[in-house]
This record gives sequence, structure tokens and C-alpha cells, in this order.
Amino acid sequence: KARIGAIKKTSVIGILGILCALSIADWNNITWVQAGLVNAFDISSTSFLNMMDELSANWLLPLGGLACSIFVGWVWGTRHAVEEIRHGSHNFGDVHLIALLAGLKDDPGHNDSRHVLTLASLWGIFIRFLTPIAVIIAFLHITGVIHL
Repeated sequence: KARIGAIKKTSVIGILGILCALSIADWNNITWVQAGLVNAFDISSTSFLNMMDELSANWLLPLGGLACSIFVGWVWGTRHAVEEIRHGSHNFGDVHLIALLAGLKDDPGHNDSRHVLTLASLWGIFIRFLTPIAVIIAFLHITGVIHL
């Protein structure tokens, strides 16, 4: 099974390498690839590399960001994510937001656990609600579905 997986990966990398090599100057050598990508993603460009750049910047990055925010916010859960953040950051997620903005982050009197509005809770709101909405709006704007 490992050998078959390696052969598949090598094949995909080889095909992409051949497409890159054939399209350095123009689409003259691989017009069928250009037609397929234009039909699928409504992207037209002067070379394969430029088209792959447009595809990754306009489609793959926003969709990957949306998938990450949905996974962390809803599937894995913000509680688990905050626990991971706490491993590498001393009390950063538990600092009261007002104390942080006032410059009192390390003051023990302002970092009481009774505070509700912490950086962790604010981050949880952003990752669950605001980030997916913002990424969807940006994606729809980039793809031309909505005009802002």
C-alpha cells in the first residue's frame, strides 16, 4: 500500500511538472488544459504557472481558511484549541481583555478567573462566527458573485 501511495504521489508531481514545463511561454502546447481550467474556475491567464497562482490565491486559500475556521470552531472545538494555545503562551488566553488593553496584563489583581471577557473567549467568538462569515464574503467577492 505504501508503494502504491508513493507511485500515485510521484505521478501527480510528474504530471504537474510536465504541465509547468510545457507552459512556460504560452498555452500553445496544452490548450486543452487551459480550456478545462477556464471552464471550471473562470480563470484565464497567460501561462500555466500564472493560472495556478490565481487558482491557489482566489480559490484554495479562502476555502482552506474557511475549512480551518469551521474545523477549529465547530468540529474540534474552541476549548481544545485554547488548551493548545495555553501550552505555548503563559496566561495569554486567560487575561481579561480590558486589563490587556490597559497595559495590566501581568498584574495579578486584573487577571482574576471571574472575568468573563478574556482573550480566549473573544478569540472563540471570532473563530466560530466572524472568521467564516468574513472569509465567505471575501471569497464571493473575489469570485465575482457579489460586488462590494
